[in-house]
Amino acid sequence: VHSVASAFADHFVANSSDTTPLISFNSDKGVLVIDGKCDLDEPAEFFKEISDWIEEYAKSPPKTTILTINLASINISSSKFLLNIIYHTL
Repeated sequence: VHSVASAFADHFVANSSDTTPLISFNSDKGVLVIDGKCDLDEPAEFFKEISDWIEEYAKSPPKTTILTINLASINISSSKFLLNIIYHTL
């Protein structure tokens, strides 16, 4: 996962694993993609940087944002964090 602590990055990418989805966000194009499995028992750490990036993005998003979510599976622990992402992109 790319760190966003020092400054807002135009792109954010986290590769997928057996329990985490591919995360690909491009603020220049307003394209946010979440694809794969999201079956984390403790998702807070995984979603921390993603949530931080989304909050910064939401401060000055492009005119149009396309959010694509394609999940083969998601557990209840991860759904709270995913809903937070959806809320911030509306």
